[in-house]
Amino acid sequence: MMYFTYDDVFKAATRVANVLDYLKIRNETILIILPDDHTYLLPAILLGIMKTSNSFFCINLGKSIDIDEIIVKCNISSIVSQPSSSDFVFRDKEVIDCYKILILNEENIDVSRIHKRNSSEAFERMQIGYCMQTSGSTGSPKIVQVPWSCIIPNISALSKRLNITSNDVIYSTSPATFDPFIVDLLLTISNNATMLLTTERLRLAPSLNFAKEMFEKQVTFLQITPTLLLNFGQETLHSIVLSEKSSLRICLLGGEIFPERPLLQKSKNHIKFYNIYGITEISCWTHMRLVDLESEEEVDIGEELDETVETEIRKSDLILQENFGILWIGSKRRKCIVGNESSDIIHGDEILFRNTGDIVEQKNGRIFFRGRANKIIKKFGIQIDLAKIEDAAKKVDTIERVCCIFIQTLKKIILFYKSNNSDNLSFSKLKLNLKMSEMPDEIHKIVDFPQSTHGKICERKLVEIYEILRKETNLTVEENFIQHIEQLLTSHYTLSLSFSALGGDSVTALRILADLETTYKQEYPELLPLLLNPDISLQNAIKYLKESFQSSPIRNTRPIKFLNPKGVKLKWRTNLGKCVDASPAVHTSEKSTSVTVGSHSHRLITIDMVTGNTLYEEILEDRIEGQAVFCPKGFGYIGCYRGFLYKFSIFNKAILWKFDSGSMIKSRPIIIDDAVIFGNYSTDKNVWCLNRLSGDLMWSSMIGSKGIFTNPLRIDDQILVASLDGSVAILNSNNGFISSQIKLNTPIFSTPTVIKFKNANPKIALAEVNGTIHILSLTNNQLKLTGNPFKVSGNVFSKIIKLNPVDEQSEQSALLAFGCHNNCVYCLKIALEEPFLAIQWKTKLNSPVFSTPCSINEDYMMCCTTSGFLAIMNSKTGTVESTVQLPGESFSSPVYHEGHIFIGCRDNFLYCYTF
Repeated sequence: MMYFTYDDVFKAATRVANVLDYLKIRNETILIILPDDHTYLLPAILLGIMKTSNSFFCINLGKSIDIDEIIVKCNISSIVSQPSSSDFVFRDKEVIDCYKILILNEENIDVSRIHKRNSSEAFERMQIGYCMQTSGSTGSPKIVQVPWSCIIPNISALSKRLNITSNDVIYSTSPATFDPFIVDLLLTISNNATMLLTTERLRLAPSLNFAKEMFEKQVTFLQITPTLLLNFGQETLHSIVLSEKSSLRICLLGGEIFPERPLLQKSKNHIKFYNIYGITEISCWTHMRLVDLESEEEVDIGEELDETVETEIRKSDLILQENFGILWIGSKRRKCIVGNESSDIIHGDEILFRNTGDIVEQKNGRIFFRGRANKIIKKFGIQIDLAKIEDAAKKVDTIERVCCIFIQTLKKIILFYKSNNSDNLSFSKLKLNLKMSEMPDEIHKIVDFPQSTHGKICERKLVEIYEILRKETNLTVEENFIQHIEQLLTSHYTLSLSFSALGGDSVTALRILADLETTYKQEYPELLPLLLNPDISLQNAIKYLKESFQSSPIRNTRPIKFLNPKGVKLKWRTNLGKCVDASPAVHTSEKSTSVTVGSHSHRLITIDMVTGNTLYEEILEDRIEGQAVFCPKGFGYIGCYRGFLYKFSIFNKAILWKFDSGSMIKSRPIIIDDAVIFGNYSTDKNVWCLNRLSGDLMWSSMIGSKGIFTNPLRIDDQILVASLDGSVAILNSNNGFISSQIKLNTPIFSTPTVIKFKNANPKIALAEVNGTIHILSLTNNQLKLTGNPFKVSGNVFSKIIKLNPVDEQSEQSALLAFGCHNNCVYCLKIALEEPFLAIQWKTKLNSPVFSTPCSINEDYMMCCTTSGFLAIMNSKTGTVESTVQLPGESFSSPVYHEGHIFIGCRDNFLYCYTF
């Protein structure tokens, strides 16, 4: 251990300042690059820089930081480094001057001038004390310039409230790249206190001997993250660090959620624990609460530290609960320059608010942390709060720490936990507090949580750990399937039962399918219909998995390149509050063109195509996933999950009538004369015909034994309907009489398409969910399968569309296109004289295609994948000509009208692009 007096440090700081003065380095930002971010040389270096009115920017050489990018962004021409790192730092830089300074304990540092690079914008230095790069917890990492006027109120308030004196020993547990280090340093200097610095190894993994030496007679003040505090280990914490003999009097816990009280309750009353809260952009702490360990009261973020900060809770579309919102912190005085902001932002008397990215609840005048906004994710269209999963795990007594992560590329929710005994956290324990849709995909016990240099749990390293665990799996596909059944549904079952009999639903089935295909890199197109069929046992599903294992591997293909969106530009977007899975519907009139769409928020909205302004809005009884249909004069029809079909007027801005069909409606209605016909999910009557003027029931009928997802299809005065049990029927539109019906093997989610040839009976193209494409003939109102079916290796939910011109009656062949869950878009050719389908082209995109492609003109079509990858494609060759990446997943089918593309997204927005 080495000791340095204030006199030692100030003399060394003066030597640093003298060299900077000699080199005429004034009012600059000096980059400090040190191999050990807790070197004892650091206070002298920083004080020397401060004495010369320069600001500093500390970075650690061992971390993955682009030094060249920082030099350019910050307009840096001066660097302080230790000789051991100089060769690496300056290997490709033009050094103008380099001076060595002997500062403490016979150690040198280098002060170097480098050739200044051209920067895109002058970096603000006036009034700036130092710079920090954020960790990215409130967004992507960014450089923050902190004026002294921003940090000094923090130091004054903490010194006063915590009564810091010259008798205090402040143990700095933060690296110099983390703003609490600056707080520790300035608290020390302003109060003539003692500062304790250690090596990074001891800081991140303190030893028992270190704890005894430091906390039995020296350290009085500790500002630390809960993760770093727990690194001492419970035994060391309770017997030394937080014991009755400990010299510690103040413990500030910040940067993460306050730990569970039982971890701290063995400490003695002389130690005061505070929950402290803040963000770099306000630098640094803004709220603080003294915590009573004997109380069972929930810990809030605390009161505002002083009068320089103000707090607002703002509503967010992500959060629907009352009294919940996103926390914003503002100040007139504590203003930083963030990223590429202009220096003008710190001037003036107006309050500047910053988004913390934290979800909070206001209760009884106090503010409680409820999680991070970026921990709310969407999976299979369902909004899931990862913090809620963590809270459910924490309710298990033996759990010490938890962290839930979402791996976007795998669409997987992984829960990691640390336990204080050998007990394991089971799915059954989580089910007590979570819905089935909120359950994690996997649970893993971990000995110690990886941490960042800032002392927080490092989620990036957790992803790396999971990748190792993935590679170690030795389960067969059928064993993995059974494991999913036991974890997500029940451990008490027999293989003779069906998936649905055990409580499985479509979302759970999709989860299992997606995980198996990702794990074994193989497609199982028949599994989903097997699981959704209540008459098929688990044994049959397992048999299918065994037989198909490695029979159709997913071959590696080059990733789709994101091409420049040639001619595709965002015109406007509209927020509907929740997922927009419904497809937009366009209505034209003499005066204007508008687009109507619904969302999971129950909102039905009509928007002017040109301006993006909302023309009409209604709140329906339940979520909307179906598409609207219009007749003249702006009258529209649409269904919702509650089973109501609505007639609305976009001009009168009113609901004219609604009809209760008794079960959810996902299909788009069709209009035939004065009738509106639609399907629903009822197992009693699933086809309905209403008088479109009055809403009165004209007739109802039942096709098959399950509900209807597809849109009814008009063929002259007949309608064609397909159901989820594989039934396909022709009905008379006047009375609902079934004239013909056939039964296919698997459910039908894909709306059929009629192909009409000149002087010939129409043909019908239809896809089963298992990827079998059929051609049906219709002669004298009788359906008949013709030719051999075409088979694709994936599930098909997409409607089959025609790529030919609208007037195709004179054609002798037609081109058909559809998307598939194997990531591919297919184009097939059907000819009048040929009884089979022939493939024209196949294009593989970056993720499954659920929605329906859309024809733009004779040359172009478009298609959107579930990952929100919108591709503009050549209709004749399948070549991807242009792409647009939406901000979220998409299950909405794109619609094209007069140079405009409309598409819904699971980020809650409807988007309009021009093309």
